[in-house]
Amino acid sequence: MAETSKHDSAPSEAKDVLGTVKDKAKEVASGAADIAGAAKDKAKDMALSAKEKVKDATTATGDLAVQAKDKVQEWTATAADTTSETVQEVGQELTALVRRYPIPSFLVGVATGFLLARARTRS
Repeated sequence: MAETSKHDSAPSEAKDVLGTVKDKAKEVASGAADIAGAAKDKAKDMALSAKEKVKDATTATGDLAVQAKDKVQEWTATAADTTSETVQEVGQELTALVRRYPIPSFLVGVATGFLLARARTRS
């Protein structure tokens, strides 16, 4: 009967081994779930970080666009002022020249008018 007791203990050992395997499988599954959860959290954090960086870049780009617009307006105003001043100065100098030399200025004006009229009629 010694042989029967060996055979009887085999199913109980198999059950013990099977129980141990099940416990290990549960531990592995639990560890895998923990790793998956951590990976999910890490991906979520990275997505939020990327979203913030895009938002910051967009804000910075908008700020640069506003600064560029302001500079263009400033340059345009400065150029307009400079051009206006230059035209006024040229006009004042031309007026002074005509007042100083009225007859030659009149003759130059007539000659210029004649040449413009002649060029226009030929075209």
